[in-house]
Parts: sequence; C-alpha cells; structure tokens
Amino acid sequence: DQQNGEYLVGLPVKEDVVFIVHQPGYLYYSQRIGLDSIHKESQVNWPIFLKPLKVGDSKILENIFFSFDSADITDDSEAEINELSRFMDAHPDIGIDISGHTDNLGSEEYNANLSLNRANALRDRLISLGTPAHRIHAEGFGAKNPIADNTSESGRAKNRRIEIKVVKLH
Repeated sequence: DQQNGEYLVGLPVKEDVVFIVHQPGYLYYSQRIGLDSIHKESQVNWPIFLKPLKVGDSKILENIFFSFDSADITDDSEAEINELSRFMDAHPDIGIDISGHTDNLGSEEYNANLSLNRANALRDRLISLGTPAHRIHAEGFGAKNPIADNTSESGRAKNRRIEIKVVKLH
C-alpha cells in the first residue's frame, strides 16, 4: 500500500525464503525466513522499518554464506548478492567497505586471511555484476571484532560474518 507501506505476500509452505525490501535513498532490508514453523493459512504481522541512507551506516549481511573453512560463496547467497548489486546501482554516489570477520577458532593469521579472502570474494562477485571496483574496498579483521561470545557455537556463528559500511566516494 503506497499510503501506509503495508504489504501482503503469499509464501511457499515449508521452504526457506529471503525477504528483501528496498526503496531508493534507504538502506535495504533482508531477512531469511524459515517457513517450516509457519502453518498453512496463517498470517504473520511483521513490521519492517527502512533506515534513510547515510554515510557511515553499516549492515551485517546475514544472508551471505560460505562453504566451511573456505571463501567459496554458496548458492544460498545469490538473493543477497543480487540485492546488494541493485543497491549499488541505485546509489552511484556511494561506495562500501566490506569487512570479513571470523570466530576465534584457528590461529590469528589464519582467521585474518580467511576473513580477507571472504570479503574479497564478495567484492569480486559485485564487480562481476557491474559495480565498479573503485567503489568497493574489502578488509579482513579475523576474530578482532566479535559481536557475540565465542564460548558457544551460536556466539561463534554470529561472529562469522560479512558487514558492509556505506562510505562517500571522493
């Protein structure tokens, strides 16, 4: 609805989907939804708020996945990568910093290399989709910037992530 932003979406039962909302001038929203717990014919009220785009905004790309112990991006990541590419096309005056992060398992050197290789893998995919290379910077931080406790598997999973930060082009 153009007046209040409400939407109605029919989704397949018992399949995971990636739900993406975008609007020019805003940082897009994406979320993977596991539908195996939603009953057929049920309705879910799910408010989504888009943030106006500002330099310095950051976003964890929760729908970018890599093969275990590798910088190979899995096929499950395509929806997020395509949306990030569309976002870059829609906002030609900005660039992004891609930062790769790992958990604390493995050596510091290994984690730094893995996180950089993963950030570069996403950078390379965006370039292959038409985003100019000068608009994307990739960096690996290894386990230096955790967002969760590394003592549990769920915490380590949150720390293994790719983030983007919006930067102004010079």
